[in-house]
Amino acid sequence: MKIRFTILLSFITSVCLAQLDTIYLANEKLAVEIKEVGVDAVKFTYPKEDIANSIFKNSIQKIVFKSGRVQVFSETTNFKKVNSIKDWELVSISQVEGEVKGLYKLGDVSAKAQGGTTMTGMERIKDRAFKKLKIQAAMMGANIVYMTQLNSAGAQHGYWVSKAAETSLSGVAYSNILPEKSGFDKLISGKKKFEGREKITLYSNAKDASEISFRGNFELSDVAVDGKLFYVIGKLNKGKEIRYRVTRYDNDSFTIVYEDKNTLYNYVLAAN
Repeated sequence: MKIRFTILLSFITSVCLAQLDTIYLANEKLAVEIKEVGVDAVKFTYPKEDIANSIFKNSIQKIVFKSGRVQVFSETTNFKKVNSIKDWELVSISQVEGEVKGLYKLGDVSAKAQGGTTMTGMERIKDRAFKKLKIQAAMMGANIVYMTQLNSAGAQHGYWVSKAAETSLSGVAYSNILPEKSGFDKLISGKKKFEGREKITLYSNAKDASEISFRGNFELSDVAVDGKLFYVIGKLNKGKEIRYRVTRYDNDSFTIVYEDKNTLYNYVLAAN
C-alpha cells in the first residue's frame, strides 16, 4: 500500500510540474509560470500567486517551458568553472556591470604591478597585474571580476626623475555558482578534526602566490551561514578561533579562505 501511495504521489507531482515552466539555476530549480523573458531578467510567478518576481539571466542555466521547449542562456555558459588556484586563467574580467547582475558577490580584489626598471614594457606590467587579480579571485572561489578601476602610468625618464611604469587594478569578485552547505554537511558527516594538505598564501606586495604542503590540523567548532555564503569556525593548529569561508569542496577535500592584514590565505583540508 505504501509503495502504491509513493508511486501515485510521484505521478501527481510529475503532472503538476508538467503544467509549469521550470527555471534551472546552478544549485536549484524553480517550478513557476514564466511571464516575460526580458533583455536582462526573467519575470515569473510562483504557483497560486499573483506577485511578480524576477531573476537576472546571468543566474539561469536554462528554462524548460511547459510546452516542452528548452531555452539555454548563453550568459551562464560564458562562465568557466574554477576548481582551484591552478585555474586562475579561467577567471574572466568584465567592465560591463550588467554582466555580473544576479551573480554572487564574494568581495573586493585589487592588484598593483611595477616595472623592475624604466625599460620594462607596459603590456608586461599589465599582464602581471591582471594575473595577480585573477589569482586573488580564484582563491576567493570566484570566476569573474567586475573591473571598477584601471590606472596605468608610463615610465618617466629625466635628469631629476626616473620612475618605472606601473599599473593598479581594482574590482569586485563574483561567481555564478556557490558551494552548497547541504552537500558540505554530508561530506564531513559530523566530523570535527581535519588534516591539512596545502597552504596557499598571496601577500599584497608579492607577484605570485606561494603554495606549500600543510600538515597541520583544523578543529571545527561550528558551521555558520551568512546569506548565500557559509563558513566554518574553528582553529588551525590550536591557534585562535577564526571564521573561514568555504570556497569549494569535492569528494575528499575542501578549501577555506581567510584574509588578514592584506594577505590572502587558502587552506586545503582533507574531508575524510
